[in-house]
Amino acid sequence: MINNEEIKSIIEACKDAGFDSIGLRDVTYAWLASFAFVDPRVAYKAVFGGDDDFDIEASKHYGNSAAIKYLQTMLKGSFAQSNDSKQATSDNEEVTFEMNKQGIIKLIRDTEQAMKDNQIEKKDGLKILTDLRVKLNDKFNVQEQVVDQVVIVEKKFNHICRYGYECYMPTKEELMEMYDLVPRNATENK
Repeated sequence: MINNEEIKSIIEACKDAGFDSIGLRDVTYAWLASFAFVDPRVAYKAVFGGDDDFDIEASKHYGNSAAIKYLQTMLKGSFAQSNDSKQATSDNEEVTFEMNKQGIIKLIRDTEQAMKDNQIEKKDGLKILTDLRVKLNDKFNVQEQVVDQVVIVEKKFNHICRYGYECYMPTKEELMEMYDLVPRNATENK
């Protein structure tokens, strides 16, 4: 989480770095794009509003501006480390199964992003991704399970009467079996 004092200090640090146009909306967008949403376009929609008049090119241009890139780098550097250290130093909080699983999933996303940004060579990135996915599947049993399920529905009704109700009319074979009848041709032949 981020509080008002931290936001003010971030805006001041950006002004000191030469980005005078940084405001609350910019910090909010950078925070949401960095920590809350996977897709930065959703963060842009959340901050600047509007599904009807949403301009994808404007969101790309805004997200790729030098000021926003600087702001996101600053936020990721300062708050990601502080959040990780808070979790690691907490005595009352235990690392749960789900937290470990989410951590590995986050590492996979970070590795893929580093490969896109050319921070990691492709062969090294693929090795890391393979190891992480194997651990995820082995330790957390995360895999696609396709189970074919067949539902058998027996007919309850096979006839609609003249009043519009669904009725069950036994077939000729069922009636013959029910009343121990034999076909007419079978008796004549004997």
